[in-house]
Amino acid sequence: MQKNLIDQSKMNERIKSIITHLRHNTFFNDNYFPLNNDVDLVYMENKILIKTADPEFKSLLVDDLIYFFGGRDAKDMVTRLMTKLFAMTLLSGFTLEGYKNKSRSFSNLNIYKVIFEAVQKKFENTAEGDIKQAIRDHLKKLPRLSV
Repeated sequence: MQKNLIDQSKMNERIKSIITHLRHNTFFNDNYFPLNNDVDLVYMENKILIKTADPEFKSLLVDDLIYFFGGRDAKDMVTRLMTKLFAMTLLSGFTLEGYKNKSRSFSNLNIYKVIFEAVQKKFENTAEGDIKQAIRDHLKKLPRLSV
């Protein structure tokens, strides 16, 4: 009985999500992504940070990331998100925490928090450390370009 209620709840949540996406233009139709350079990144950081212009921007972005990029597990979702949201050349200057003057900290970005929240929301039982490690691993795989 309780399993049916949980399944029903998840189905209702999914239907709500689909309806929301049908009503709103998605971020992927508006050409926000991929972020190709620092100008794009700063623009997105400001859109996420400044709630006065669009108070629902962050939550809608999180929902869109879940809806469009899902994945088999948290690591798969992180890989999909990082690949679709960012140009490789932009990410190549980042590590998760940054390292001296050689790389910038990805974890200090607002978009990191959005990605983290989307993965946590989709895969509720995934430990925070596993999500961080998936992001760290993805950033490590990228070729390093000078900053």
